[in-house]
Amino acid sequence: MPDPEVNNRMGRLTVFTIADCQHCAKAKRLLDENNIGFYEISLTDYPEKRADMIKASQRMTVPAIFLNESFLGGAKELAELMESGMFATLWEEANRCEFNDIGGLLSRPDHPANPIEHPRPRKIQVVERNGVSLSFVDCLLRLRRELGVRFSGSSVLSFALTTFQVAPNDHKQGVGIASDMFKLGVFRGQQDEVEFDVRSHYILPEVADPTMLNTFRDWDDRVDDPMVLVNSLKTLMQGLRSKYRDEKGLVDYIRLGEDEKFALFEEASCEVQKIELSKLDSNTRLAFCINLYNVMILHAFAKVGVPDGNLARLHFFDNIGYVIGGHKYPLSTLENGVLRVNKVPPYHFFRTIPK
Repeated sequence: MPDPEVNNRMGRLTVFTIADCQHCAKAKRLLDENNIGFYEISLTDYPEKRADMIKASQRMTVPAIFLNESFLGGAKELAELMESGMFATLWEEANRCEFNDIGGLLSRPDHPANPIEHPRPRKIQVVERNGVSLSFVDCLLRLRRELGVRFSGSSVLSFALTTFQVAPNDHKQGVGIASDMFKLGVFRGQQDEVEFDVRSHYILPEVADPTMLNTFRDWDDRVDDPMVLVNSLKTLMQGLRSKYRDEKGLVDYIRLGEDEKFALFEEASCEVQKIELSKLDSNTRLAFCINLYNVMILHAFAKVGVPDGNLARLHFFDNIGYVIGGHKYPLSTLENGVLRVNKVPPYHFFRTIPK
């Protein structure tokens, strides 16, 4: 339902949300069903407001729900308050009190939502022979599907001959195609080879460090604005999640990870390899890292699965991550070392980033 005017100073329910969030949708639906107006601050439209949300709630997750200046919690806490009847009491009390948004933490910015900036065009990278043209992603996916993630040079030669319709005895052309794929970075040598050799053995880039998710390829393309990049990654992931979300709002991450469009997301995530956090101003760095953290978790769910149990969660957050600016950032390091200003993580004795 339409949210109350900002200038209504008595009793305001503020809800921080992001697009494509099932918990946000659940909270808003619950409020609508109970005919309760709320003031929504979309972090999709105003990503800079996430810092205010964290400051006011001491939590990073959405939805973040406030009754006047008091933080109530998320969708789960709202449902519990509704079910117990406590919300009605709190709502009645709030409507007798003046809402005082000190510092504007719980209000949308005066300016309109920032227009969506689209990534700049990338260079076209393809392997072409005999009327057959494959992009980097298509080439890698076919190679993975037919040969796995580890293979011999002779297997690559056979793959090149078959895929690009080369005569079986034309090894020279086959080696040329395999060399093109090697130079493009579709696969790499196990011993740091600089030229393709049918006698050598090779791996896909992701095998070199499987805990770092954005190693689908070595990024050698243009590097976009950090916020444009992370927003484009969010858009790609949101599209995939929408495709595999069931009627209850649950996402099938196994099927999502098998979708060929997921490979396009994986390739796009490799651009983060070139983002240097030290060169970003503090506000941009915070907004970028918060948004990237959420993307990384969803990427991990699709790639390695949703952790089950405390030990699995601990291993998940301590080991799975991204390469950012040439440095490895497991999820725990990004959350506690960067977003929480180098706090000691739960169940740990030391900071993730040594002083």
